[in-house]
Amino acid sequence: MKFTIDKKELFYILQIAQDVISAKNFVSILSNISMSLLKNTLTLQATDTNTYFKASLLVDNFSEDEKSITIHCETCYRAVQSLIEKELTFEMLEENRLILTPSQGNVKFTMNTLPFDEFPSFIKAPEDVFFSLSREKLEKMIHETVFAVSDDESRFFMNGVYMQIEDNNLLFVATDGKRLSYSKTFLSDVPTSFDGVIIPPKILKLLMKLLQKEGEVKIGIYEKTIYFSFQNIIISSILIEGPFPDYMRVIPKTQDYSLNVKTSHFINALKRVSLFTEKSKRIFCLFAKNTITLYSEEIERGYVKETIFCEYEGPEMKFSFNYQYLLDPLLILNDEVNIKFSDPHKVITITGDENSIHIIMPMRVDA
Repeated sequence: MKFTIDKKELFYILQIAQDVISAKNFVSILSNISMSLLKNTLTLQATDTNTYFKASLLVDNFSEDEKSITIHCETCYRAVQSLIEKELTFEMLEENRLILTPSQGNVKFTMNTLPFDEFPSFIKAPEDVFFSLSREKLEKMIHETVFAVSDDESRFFMNGVYMQIEDNNLLFVATDGKRLSYSKTFLSDVPTSFDGVIIPPKILKLLMKLLQKEGEVKIGIYEKTIYFSFQNIIISSILIEGPFPDYMRVIPKTQDYSLNVKTSHFINALKRVSLFTEKSKRIFCLFAKNTITLYSEEIERGYVKETIFCEYEGPEMKFSFNYQYLLDPLLILNDEVNIKFSDPHKVITITGDENSIHIIMPMRVDA
């Protein structure tokens, strides 16, 4: 086994593999990344048994023998990271050791390997379970929902993003019980109908690093596993099993009042007012004619208040929020957002467009 490979391409794949591999592996083979050479293609695989990552890279100066090995991922990652050369050469020795050398320089890394047959096998999904979606749309839907996933492990059914197909639309929904984020997009490639599934956030956060704004992603559900395939990469994850909450009951059909505000103005004011709320994260919003007044107070730190302009003609009304719940959706929405509400004891709805809805439960004003 011998080949030459582009350092930048290999390092990028090793970075993703590091994110896939769990930091708390009790089985040594799961700390490894597999390498399989077949002619001019090197296939790399990493897994934590729940998430699986596979990528293929083209190589030069390759040996004709077909070979598969595994090496410690972090060791290889650090070795590659330390080199400045553009091309790297790998060569397998008979003593089950892999040699890494740069195109120039005198350094040589010798890394121990483990047999490939000890590495967990990858279950391939049939082609007919996949449907296509643009990378840009998938990335947008992930950004609009993943931050609302619950981290309460006792409510495991809310520890992921719910995905469903309804009337030729792909839906993503996430909630932690105090907020809910909903995103939808039209599907031109409509798949065979499937029941809604809950996707763990780990694979979605990995996809945010992998996705670019052009091209198509193939998405498939098979054997309680979700698959994402694009270009030279396949990434999959075991789904979360359980009943996702009835999110349609949470989204208000009508609300009494509405205002429009510049997103950047609201974000900047929130960031300033939240500087004094490190412990409670609690801020107050006073909606009045064409203004929003934000303020916060902590006995140990002091008081901060800021007023911004908006479009609003309704009655004066005061709300209290966890500022992070407001900030998260605002950071991914359009230049102007619409906020609908009825009274300080009921949810507010934030939208940037008709395909993205964010529901937030206020805190008690007098608490």
